[in-house]
Amino acid sequence: MVLEIFCGTAGVSASLKRLGLDAVAVDKTMPKAPKALVTKLDLTLVSNQLLVLSWIRNPQVKAVFLAPPCGTASAARNIQRKDDPDLPQPLRSAEFPDGLPGLQGTDLLRVEQSNILYDFSATVFDLCCELDKLCICENPRDSLYWETTVWVERKFQYMDHVQCHQACAYGSKRPKWTKLVANFAEIGRVCGVCDGKHQHDPWGYRLQQGRRIYATALEVHYPTGLCDAIAETLLLAFKKRGLEPVMNIPINMAARSLAHNQPATNKIAPIISEFKTRCVALFFHQQCLWPLHSTFLNDAKVLQQSEMGCESLQALMTSVQEQCLAWNIDAKVDVANDALKFPCTVCLKLF
Repeated sequence: MVLEIFCGTAGVSASLKRLGLDAVAVDKTMPKAPKALVTKLDLTLVSNQLLVLSWIRNPQVKAVFLAPPCGTASAARNIQRKDDPDLPQPLRSAEFPDGLPGLQGTDLLRVEQSNILYDFSATVFDLCCELDKLCICENPRDSLYWETTVWVERKFQYMDHVQCHQACAYGSKRPKWTKLVANFAEIGRVCGVCDGKHQHDPWGYRLQQGRRIYATALEVHYPTGLCDAIAETLLLAFKKRGLEPVMNIPINMAARSLAHNQPATNKIAPIISEFKTRCVALFFHQQCLWPLHSTFLNDAKVLQQSEMGCESLQALMTSVQEQCLAWNIDAKVDVANDALKFPCTVCLKLF
């Protein structure tokens, strides 16, 4: 199984499935036309970060593909014109890659939120290196993301393999340069550059219903050719490491596996085994905090668990509901007892 984090339309996951690999795509928002099933998780929340990290530690997960949002780190923000003062202003610089001093209001909030995601991305990359799992991180070649403190100070950066390519070589309409950083050498296969035999759409922006639509935003989603190249590279790397996925799996079977339902055959194992009944509970050390009547858990088997932060009871229960959805459990969480107090960190267990 491969995790695609910050997946957008989940193009990489769709390409992986066509090759017979299972994939789980994660993003904060649900795209209008996803190419694969997307699990909605806000990764600025510590609870959701811990959930994804617990997934990565699952033995079935063999690789992670990351594409952290580059909006605040885009080099296009440095293109300013005196005759157009409404262009987006720079929020970072080579001298201050973590954010320009003096930022206020919405700009400061955007940079802070992005830095949380950048720190999480660096943590994921290091964890994959530590667990000997494949990892790819993507961003524009000239993005200031690559200069942020959390990225350049990673523990395992000595394992980096860097490869750049142009999107138009894979079917895009513009010659956008993109950098891929991976912890395995096979990433060097994704190296297409423009052959000069096709026309490119212009950069800049256009007005649509009174709004500016920037060309950089139109180039966010990967062309299918690029998604296929990334998926084929992962498959090659798996095979070189002795991991042979089951090929030619029917789409409905792959979909059932992704939804954590046991397929008709055991060719694909779901990330969580299927049982007649599943439930969740919150623990602090060995003490069950919720639900209050939990003696039925004494003989139950723990299928999955993750650490969670809990700023408030309401926020905690909302996070529980989100993670139950990610685990394909229809949970009705009662938050009526506001007097119930929890420690600052608890453990969410799936039985």
